[in-house]
Amino acid sequence: MREKKVFLGFFLLAILMVFLYGQGNPPALFESDEILELTLTQNIKALKKDIDEDRTYHPAYLSYLNRSGQKVILKVSVKTRGKTRRNPRLCDSPPLAIKFNTAETKGTIFQEQKKLKLVTHCKRRKEIYEQYLLQEYLVYRLYTILTEKSFHARLVHIHYVDSEGKYKPIKKYAFFIEDENQMAKRNHGHLDESKYQYWVFQKKEEQILLSVFQFMIGNTDWSIPGRHNVKIIRSGPRNLLFAVPYDFDMSGIINASYARPHEKLREKIKDVRSRLYRGLCRKQEEFTPVIAWFNKKKEEIEALYNYFPLLNSRYKKNTLRYIDEFYKIINNPHLVKKYLVENCKKLK
Repeated sequence: MREKKVFLGFFLLAILMVFLYGQGNPPALFESDEILELTLTQNIKALKKDIDEDRTYHPAYLSYLNRSGQKVILKVSVKTRGKTRRNPRLCDSPPLAIKFNTAETKGTIFQEQKKLKLVTHCKRRKEIYEQYLLQEYLVYRLYTILTEKSFHARLVHIHYVDSEGKYKPIKKYAFFIEDENQMAKRNHGHLDESKYQYWVFQKKEEQILLSVFQFMIGNTDWSIPGRHNVKIIRSGPRNLLFAVPYDFDMSGIINASYARPHEKLREKIKDVRSRLYRGLCRKQEEFTPVIAWFNKKKEEIEALYNYFPLLNSRYKKNTLRYIDEFYKIINNPHLVKKYLVENCKKLK
C-alpha cells in the first residue's frame, strides 16, 4: 500500500512539473528567479575598444559563491555584441556574449552552458538605464507567462572589476538570456537555418499570440519574414514552425529615451509608446481565444510588476497603466476591430 502511495506521489509530481514547465524544464541557470550575485573581472578598456564587426573574444573571469558559500571561479571569454547598444555614442557599457568552457562548468550553476548573451545597463552613471534593463528583463518574464515557447531570462547583480585597475569597480544589474539551441531543445525542436521568408506556424493561435503580445508591449521592431528579432524553431515529428521573439528595448512598455519607431512607420505612429499591430490580418473571431488567454493571465502579469521591488514607483505605475490600456483595447470589440482587425499586415 505504501509503495502505491509513493508511486502515486511521484506520478502527481510529474504531472505538476509538466503543468509548470510545459515543454520541459529550462536549464539549471534559468530554474530560479533568485538574483544571482556575480563578479566579472576583465580588461574593460580592451573590451570597450573592440566594437567593430571583426571584434573578438577577450579572456575574463566569472565568479560567484555557491550554496555552500564556496567561491567558484570560471575562466570565460567575453565579446561585445548587439547593434544599437554596441554604439559607444549610445552606450558606454555594451551588451556582452560570454563563452564558457563546458568541462570547467560541471557541477556549477553554468553547467551545460556554452555561450550566453548578457544584457547590460548601457550607461553606468544614469540610473534610468538600469530601469530600462529591469523592464526588458520583465518583458521576457511576461512572455514566459503567456507561453513556454519563449526565451527564459535570469537576473544577475554583477560586480564589474577591471583586471588592469584603471576603472573603478561598479555593481550593476544585468540578465542572461537562455541559449537559443537550449530553448529550441526544451521545446522539442531545433533552430531553422533556412533563408525562406514565411509566416508559418504550428497553430494559428501561436502566431496571433505573438503578434498581440508585441502589440501589448508596443513593439514594432520585429519581423517574422525578415527574421528580425525572432528565432524560427522547427518542432515535432512534422517539423512545423513557430517563432520566438527577443530584444525588446525599442518597445513602448520600456519607453527608452533612445527608442524611435522605424522611419517607415513614423507616418502611422508618432513614438514607441503608440501601439501598432504588426500581425497578419485575421477575422475578428480568430482573436477570441487569444484574448481569453491574455485575460486569464492578467492577474499574473500585473503581479509580476506589482511585486517586483527593483522598479521605481513612478516607472511601475506608468507601466501598469500602459498594460491596463492594452486590456481596455482587447476587451472592447470596437477597438479590437480598429486596432487589430483593420490595422494589420496582408499576406503577400
